[in-house]
Amino acid sequence: MVFIEIPLDVQGQLYDYTAADIAAAVAEIRKRAATLDTTLNSEAKLTAALESLLAAGRPLLYIGNGARAANTEDAALAFARRHNVPCAFSWLSEDVMPASDPLFTGCPGGLAEMSANDILSRADTVVFLGARLDLGTTAFQRHAFGEQAHRIVVDVDPAELAKFGTLPKTDLVQADLRALPAAIAAIETPKSAAESGWLTWCQTRRREYLVEEKSRMASDKMNVYNLTRIFNTWTDDKVWLPASSGYAEETFSRFLAPQRNTRFFNGAALGSMGLGLPHSIGASFGSDRRVCCLEADGGIMLNLQELATLVHYAPKGFVIFLLNNNGYESIRSSQTRFFGGVSGVDEASGVFIPQYEKLCTAFGLKYISINTPAELAALLPRLGANDPPVLVDMHIDQLEYRGPAVKTVMDKNGKPSSTPLSEITW
Repeated sequence: MVFIEIPLDVQGQLYDYTAADIAAAVAEIRKRAATLDTTLNSEAKLTAALESLLAAGRPLLYIGNGARAANTEDAALAFARRHNVPCAFSWLSEDVMPASDPLFTGCPGGLAEMSANDILSRADTVVFLGARLDLGTTAFQRHAFGEQAHRIVVDVDPAELAKFGTLPKTDLVQADLRALPAAIAAIETPKSAAESGWLTWCQTRRREYLVEEKSRMASDKMNVYNLTRIFNTWTDDKVWLPASSGYAEETFSRFLAPQRNTRFFNGAALGSMGLGLPHSIGASFGSDRRVCCLEADGGIMLNLQELATLVHYAPKGFVIFLLNNNGYESIRSSQTRFFGGVSGVDEASGVFIPQYEKLCTAFGLKYISINTPAELAALLPRLGANDPPVLVDMHIDQLEYRGPAVKTVMDKNGKPSSTPLSEITW
């Protein structure tokens, strides 16, 4: 899926061109995209970075979405599996490896499994492959993200690398990840020098945390945690797009455990409300897999007209899973926490949320209402791959605990900041 935005001043320009001109421009673009910049010496740099990882006692390979953009995620996984190196991911790259893989440690960050953060904070060498480590991922604490370790940050973009220039114990490697397969082939170290119990400790820590998480959070409530656990049994061979903000993106992304051949997209900026539906329709044109759009009742209102587009093209097997809590729960939580009251978050405080069954009738879209997790579990096997699009209206609780996370706090001057990653707890 490719998104191209053309500014208005460019749209208004007049150009003389022929079909041959377009073909030549396309060929040149493809040539540049396929040609490595030899001045970067990428192969040697990547080999050195991976050799450093193999020499570590507690190595961790962080595979970012840049590895997929370079089409080398399989090479990164093959390297990790050959040497039994634990792997961490960002939300945008967590579908690269099935969550059931013994090397999968999760997605560390401000809203994450505590085990993922524990593993990151215990590693002594971390290689970041094509990972921006944006402020959302690091909870505005890029300096503290694996700060105890020797950090090796690999990126092709010097501007991205410059963001890490002042961090201690951090090597910046400008390299094109398309050279990764050749770099792996050039490695001379026969095996990892990792401590014998390192991988076992990572696996045990993750397993123990998931057991504790389930004991603390599992219930029969209609919340995102319970619903996502059900979705996790149904992720195979599907494209998932939670592209809004709040519970429809952050909470779902937090608890999602992608499995076989799952493709996962979300709004990387964590705040692009209303993008879920149009992005999902776009994905249905670009993928032969079933597309599942996860949106919230408030977010879908911002692009509701796209229901007409959906009904018109009617991609087979397309499902909108709507998280309906009659308002804006993330905004409600923030207003309550910081101001002791709410405004414009639900019907009682000034937001009107329509009856989606009536909207579906107006658009000619099939509608299903879900009121319990058991109903969702029973429904999923009945959603056929060749069925016309459907909206599944899931009536969820307004209040939900999302598990351990950093907290936003206000100082005496009213300036917000995030609590340290090291202080995340139940």
